[in-house]
Amino acid sequence: MKLLQLHTNLNASFAGDVPLYVYTVETEKQPPITRLNGFSAKQLFFTIAGGGEFRLLGQDNWDILMPDRLLYIPGGLPHEYVPKGREPWLTGYVTFVEKEDG
Repeated sequence: MKLLQLHTNLNASFAGDVPLYVYTVETEKQPPITRLNGFSAKQLFFTIAGGGEFRLLGQDNWDILMPDRLLYIPGGLPHEYVPKGREPWLTGYVTFVEKEDG
């Protein structure tokens, strides 16, 4: 599978009644990540191929993230995720921020 080479921080200055705006969009071969303070935006995180594990910091149990699975991660939630298995863990995500009046 060929990955889209896309990473962008979109401009939040738009008019309209949409209560949120997209901050980043990306696909990548996922490395292990620990976010001690969480991420600054809300995330929709999905597995394209391979698999990984996710957990909230401070918990012992890991959730398995297999292909075609979508995970919502609130902004500011401390967490970590790591690849699992021999196959590369290919992921994609969309991060978004609510408008102040959203």
